[in-house]
Amino acid sequence: MSSDHGRRKPSPTPYATSRGSLSTCSPTWAFPIGDYDSDKPLNIGQNRWYGRFGMPIVWQLGPWVPGRRTTLELLPAVWFFGDNTDYVGQTLKTDPMFQLDAHVTRDVTERFWASLDGIWYNGGKATINGVSGEKLNNLGFGLTLGYQINDNLNLTFGYKSTVNDHGTGDLRMDNFMVSLVYGWHQLLEGSRRLKEEK
Repeated sequence: MSSDHGRRKPSPTPYATSRGSLSTCSPTWAFPIGDYDSDKPLNIGQNRWYGRFGMPIVWQLGPWVPGRRTTLELLPAVWFFGDNTDYVGQTLKTDPMFQLDAHVTRDVTERFWASLDGIWYNGGKATINGVSGEKLNNLGFGLTLGYQINDNLNLTFGYKSTVNDHGTGDLRMDNFMVSLVYGWHQLLEGSRRLKEEK
């Protein structure tokens, strides 16, 4: 499961814009085309399709000037899962799952930024041959640091950890992330023009 920073890697499908905010549609789908071993309960592949439909929203807090930007970013999304009909010889079904990401992001310099992150997952109850497990209800917090190598290339490092994981059946997660993202958007062109006017 991923966490997204809308401002730093603009989405390719603008949905609506207004002064001080940006909202986009963000569908993501995966298909079962990788390796899968039905004799093992843990696999890199999942032997099923799954996907996420989200609507990232970015609110501008203060001036949109490189080196001085502050934003509040939200990603409400729903995950959908197909059935795995060969999960160790059984059928695995998973209910839809709701995801909410939140980030308060601040420029440290024109190229270096940091954000405080929160994430909440709810739902996604798994059923194996009619026997149901428990749905997820996980809350986590973290920190992300990013460096803009050039106008189109961004390097990020992040860490997140669950906080409501004291029960014996709770999901416990410590997530380290490194990503290198290439992107292009009209916002990048606007940012370039701002730099030229300085």
